[in-house]
Amino acid sequence: MSRQEPLHRVAILNRGEPAIRFLRALREYNLERGTSLRAIAFYTDADASAPFVRLADEAVRLGPALVSDGAGGMVSAYVHADSVIAKLHEAQCDSVWPGWGFISEDARFVERLEAEGITFIGPSSAAIDALGDKIASKRLAEDAGVPLAPWLEIALDASEADIVAAGKKVGFPLMVKASAGVLGC
Repeated sequence: MSRQEPLHRVAILNRGEPAIRFLRALREYNLERGTSLRAIAFYTDADASAPFVRLADEAVRLGPALVSDGAGGMVSAYVHADSVIAKLHEAQCDSVWPGWGFISEDARFVERLEAEGITFIGPSSAAIDALGDKIASKRLAEDAGVPLAPWLEIALDASEADIVAAGKKVGFPLMVKASAGVLGC
């Protein structure tokens, strides 16, 4: 979804140094462009007096750092999508800057924002999905003509001999990495 109207209220859904860096960049952007984008820091109780909260134009309390996931577990308040989206609407935020970690690679969260008409300052949900699988993203990069280090796809149940043969084809040192998630042991 491409947004036609300008942004006004950017929610910062990160904390600490990433949030401070964004706040500095946003202030510089506003000065250089003559804009007046407002920075709204979302924070948990643990960060109520943190510098990024004080430096923002406004702040929105998420509550405790850990909240129930509804299935008997606990999750970071930053990734509890229902609560975060409700607070985005309450604060009249038209965009979200995720920083890194937390929700920055959560395609389902970005899909929800897209459906709500809230701009995600980062890749689209489709791009996150496409790049979430290392093999699919390498193929995408190859199709686009992006130079890549030599690589081969090998089966999860590859034998030691298969891995050595792959190493001989692409060169050593060899890194073996799961295409998504972690390798089974």
